[in-house]
Amino acid sequence: MDVEHFTSKKPDFPKKKCGVLGATGSVGQRFILLLALHPHFTLQAVGASERSAGKKYKDAVRWKQAMPMSKQLGS
Repeated sequence: MDVEHFTSKKPDFPKKKCGVLGATGSVGQRFILLLALHPHFTLQAVGASERSAGKKYKDAVRWKQAMPMSKQLGS
């Protein structure tokens, strides 16, 4: 039985742009990590509450995930 992992890139599958609402919460953070590691999606936008408006993601979020936030995600 040949099983492909979800992170296996398929050459004929175009990358899709996506975004996450509620990005500063723990569930939003988890979605961001999953999308950042996925070969078929490009994280294009994040959204959060008014108190996060105008801030860089790294300054707006209190990171709660086991995997550290990458520099690319924090910008």
